Amino acid sequence: MHDSNIIFLHGWLFDRRIWQGLDKLFYNKFNTYMHDFPGYGGNLLSDINSQEYCDNIFTNAKKNTIIVGYSYGGLLALNSFQSYQSNIDKLILINCNLDIKNKSNNTLNLNSIRDLQISLKSDKSKSLKRFIYECVKDSKHYKTEYSRLIKIFSDNSLPDTSVLLENLNDLKAPIAINYAFDRQKDILLINTEEDSFVSYKKVHTINNDIIKEERIPDLGHIPFMFGNDEIYTLINKFIGVR
Repeated sequence: MHDSNIIFLHGWLFDRRIWQGLDKLFYNKFNTYMHDFPGYGGNLLSDINSQEYCDNIFTNAKKNTIIVGYSYGGLLALNSFQSYQSNIDKLILINCNLDIKNKSNNTLNLNSIRDLQISLKSDKSKSLKRFIYECVKDSKHYKTEYSRLIKIFSDNSLPDTSVLLENLNDLKAPIAINYAFDRQKDILLINTEEDSFVSYKKVHTINNDIIKEERIPDLGHIPFMFGNDEIYTLINKFIGVR
């Protein structure tokens, strides 16, 4: 056992398989844990929602713990971190689409979320394949990434429609940044520049006094097939591990 821990929280639609081995890069220095949110992967809990589940992870975390949250999981983690942070050393957010200039998560397209909810009810399989394509379409490696993701995340291994719809409702609510909490410099945001869910053509400013931002070129919303080495390097740099 190691003295420090690292916990991975996945995004919407995708369970712990999305990390594509990122956790294994930390085995030699951390106790690593991957969670599935309720209704995802092997988590069959039905009496607790995803935010409550995330809050429990934070409140039960052992000392010297780092949280890595991706997309939807990162937004939940940011909420939990502002209330339950006693044993959390650092928070790493990957492609959470935060606009810290305006002190909230307001770059998510509400119309797109509503359209996705409608299409899920109409044709789940077609809707999710379209969503996966949107995740990778601007990536340098989009053909390979799309092909792999479709094979890994078969229809019968994905959450029920009711779970996905509930989680999309979570994404409609802005994630406010609480400027009063005293751990602001312990958050790293890693954004990929070809993430189709956020436009870098618009002004996208992160206040580094609040959250440290790093960017990775050429990769889309799901950077874990071709970007794990770079993500690993950025996290180690931020947390001071050599």
